[in-house]
Amino acid sequence: MFSTIFEGNELKTGTVIGSPQPSRLQVNHHRINVKNRRREIKLFIQCLITCLIYLIGTLIGYVGCYREEWFLWFEIFLYHCSILCQAECSIVYLILNSEIRKSLRQH
Repeated sequence: MFSTIFEGNELKTGTVIGSPQPSRLQVNHHRINVKNRRREIKLFIQCLITCLIYLIGTLIGYVGCYREEWFLWFEIFLYHCSILCQAECSIVYLILNSEIRKSLRQH
């Protein structure tokens, strides 16, 4: 018995139902799932790093508010932390994206 599979706008026929080997459609779904899972993990790592930077800055801010001699150093730290927080998303993306790293190495 043959089944019909739609891929995009093409109609594929000839896939045997119950064949022991996985069909192309199943293999493609597995590859897409693995690729999406990797993207999800990378996005989680990016968000985790961002949240940790904000958390460390906030905790140091709370400690710095109660110590007058730390006030100048705290302002300097906040200034650099704000610059880091604006740039870190692109830095982390560059670190985690292998395609961009490869293209930068080639040039």
